[in-house]
Amino acid sequence: MSKYLRLTVLSDQRNVELMLPESVPVGELMPEVLKLTHPQSPPNPRELTLTPVGGRSLSTSQTLSDASIVDGAQIRLDRRDQAIHAPIVYDLADTTGQLTSDSAATWTIRRGRLTTIALLTMLLTVLVTGLQGQLEPDLARNIGLGISAGLLALMAGLGQELVKCDLELVIPSALIFALTQWNYRDGITSAWFESCLWFGLLVLCLAVTHRAMHTIVIAVTSMVFFGLLWWAGITWIDDLGYRGMSLATATVIIIGILPRFALILSGLTSIDDHLAASERPQRVRISRAVSQAHEGLSTAVLVCCLSFVTGLYLLRELRDNGWAIGLGLVLLALIGLRARTMPQVIERTAMIATLLLGLVYYAWLFRNDVPGWLTMVLLIATIVIVVAVRLLQLPPHIAAWLRIAARRAEMLLAITIFPLLIGTFGIYGQLVNVF
Repeated sequence: MSKYLRLTVLSDQRNVELMLPESVPVGELMPEVLKLTHPQSPPNPRELTLTPVGGRSLSTSQTLSDASIVDGAQIRLDRRDQAIHAPIVYDLADTTGQLTSDSAATWTIRRGRLTTIALLTMLLTVLVTGLQGQLEPDLARNIGLGISAGLLALMAGLGQELVKCDLELVIPSALIFALTQWNYRDGITSAWFESCLWFGLLVLCLAVTHRAMHTIVIAVTSMVFFGLLWWAGITWIDDLGYRGMSLATATVIIIGILPRFALILSGLTSIDDHLAASERPQRVRISRAVSQAHEGLSTAVLVCCLSFVTGLYLLRELRDNGWAIGLGLVLLALIGLRARTMPQVIERTAMIATLLLGLVYYAWLFRNDVPGWLTMVLLIATIVIVVAVRLLQLPPHIAAWLRIAARRAEMLLAITIFPLLIGTFGIYGQLVNVF
């Protein structure tokens, strides 16, 4: 027995709610539909077709079920010579939300690949460790770093067309890099900056592997920009601590404006202007723009988080400066609050991980000045809050109130950045001495 759907048929004369069978071809439905929409003088059924709002026109042989028409949908009567052959967009916000919700919030991996990764990681790690044991420390360290970088370059060279081997090469590369740094570490600062370089190479090689040209451009641009930013800091600011806090502050400010830049570069802002001018872009164009926006934004957020953690790490040079300590806490709070506005799980994960890593670093830095029990309570409370916000299903009015409160808190914290930064550099004391 055929199932019936309640649909609203839109025509140039009247809108009619009809119960239509979902398994009957459109060509057979048209005469009855036209009698109800045009009771006085029904047009020729062969000249018209049905078009779901926001979708492509149906052929005469298609059924409502074939076109995935759902109960309560709106369909429009269109001339067949003006049929829409690709879905068009009427509301950019709704379409963008649908495309974003389709992206997976979890990562899965097949059991077969997991076994391959484990065996390959074990084999390469044993071989590299055995080779390093036969060489001088400096040479062994360079070989370990070279093999780690070479695995990433091999992944980029093979690409996804030949064989899907990204995880099979990334995980051994990361483990070999970590073991090399652990066995032949040359100071924690050197190890950290080498880790930043490895991470940048990883992002670039992953983009090349998947042949994502837009992501490659964003990755290279972000790395060059932050490289120049750090070079300027090294050139103009002599003290290591002041340099780190200044660049961490600049990074947080950049994170705040990244979504706007991502929208502009992807073309979504231009598409929104076209929609306001009554143009109707195709859905595939919106999908491509949304994909480019997320690829660019995710890459830039990862690079920003790395730059911020590097700047925060240099806080150890200013541990006696109360202004700097307060500024670091404000920057961490801003990172956590801005994570809520990021659309992709990888962006939120990176920013929340940055927040937790920064808090753990603060706890370690002041482990002798703050009671241990208080540090543990604060860390556990932060983790519980982060997890609870993600898991709890709050009533809509409470969720709306929390969003407004978070927006206000973010605005107040952003305003306090510059007074704290001025105090970090001791300018208030200089002004007091002057006047």
